[in-house]
Amino acid sequence: EDDAAGSTRRRVLGFCEMDLLLPRGWSLKTAFDYEDPDSSESGDEVNRVTAAAEWFATQYLQFRFLWRRTDRPPEVLGVSFQNDRELVLEAHLFL
Repeated sequence: EDDAAGSTRRRVLGFCEMDLLLPRGWSLKTAFDYEDPDSSESGDEVNRVTAAAEWFATQYLQFRFLWRRTDRPPEVLGVSFQNDRELVLEAHLFL
């Protein structure tokens, strides 16, 4: 991508996910995200790891419990925090 000064920055993105389907509507999921916003600079990489358990209670209702860890240097895109740890419970209704 080109910035305001007209120079080109090369961005590297990566994503990998693995799902394990279990009986009775359960599945386990793990994912890894990688972003290097400018490959010419070292130390600006962002890594995110996610682990989740999902349950389809019915054909139209899904619950997801996930843990996510994000590691990034504090200067990436002006973010004032360095590392995140999240626990999330989601409910999805499919109509």
